[in-house]
Amino acid sequence: MAEHDAPREEPRVPGGPRIGVAVATVLVLVVGTVGFLFLQSRGSALALTLSKGRTYSYHATMSTDGTFSSQGQPRPISFKFVTDVTMHVTDVDTHGVASIQVGTTNTSGTLNGQVLPATPTSSTTMRVAPDGSIVSGGDIGLATSGGAGNSIAGASQFLPILPDGKVKPGDSWTKSFDQAFPLGSGTLHYASRNRLLRYESLNGVRSAVVQSTITVPLQMTLDIQRIVESSGRSLSQVGLPAGSDPRIAYRGTSAIDLTAWLDPAAGVLLKSDLQAKMDFTMTFQGFPASQVPAGATATFTGTVSMTLTKA
Repeated sequence: MAEHDAPREEPRVPGGPRIGVAVATVLVLVVGTVGFLFLQSRGSALALTLSKGRTYSYHATMSTDGTFSSQGQPRPISFKFVTDVTMHVTDVDTHGVASIQVGTTNTSGTLNGQVLPATPTSSTTMRVAPDGSIVSGGDIGLATSGGAGNSIAGASQFLPILPDGKVKPGDSWTKSFDQAFPLGSGTLHYASRNRLLRYESLNGVRSAVVQSTITVPLQMTLDIQRIVESSGRSLSQVGLPAGSDPRIAYRGTSAIDLTAWLDPAAGVLLKSDLQAKMDFTMTFQGFPASQVPAGATATFTGTVSMTLTKA
């Protein structure tokens, strides 16, 4: 900002003087995803292999488009951002579950057409099972320093759910698993239907194309202080008073269509394309009465999209 420029206000979601700041932060935090590596035995078996000490780099683009309704008034919301993602495998347990540090840099975004403030480098953690299921974490939006990320719980499974045995193009399989919700209370239950579509060349690399259709009931409560502090910020920095205990209870559904391109020779994810249809109700709890009335509700209906490509 130039020396004599007037200070620019934080972008707001229409619907109230201060709830705009809180809800913009929440929807930007709570609206969702990083990619990974897989090892597929040539021709048949698909299995995720992550080696301790390895680091993988990706570029991510995400968007949220839909309708936010509060106090009977529907308002459009459009959020977009781009970021560079690194994934560093810090540990692999005896069951093959990998612990991964997810970091983001070079993040920029817009909210309803307004440029969001620049955000510093940030990170979060995730745990991934050998079959690709993300058992905790997995939210790139959370890694983008809280207020600039596009994060919605229930849209963070950006890895395909892989089969237990050998498959050929056209084969399908189903799997279900639970994902811990570390930012509050509740568990997300993922039910997936998956198919190996084909093999094709992507950027000169022979890749296996895996499609997953996933449904997730949303029944959890988000602790706003926890998610804000995990990004290295304070409540006051996102428009909420220090000492408050804001929480948001979610009820609804998420339906995810996911396509991934895997390099079976190198065991690396080349590209992941996620489209999630979201429909949920939020009940606001513990916000200051001057900002959000006790028990106030809002709804969101729309889509969350993410494309992840290997750098």
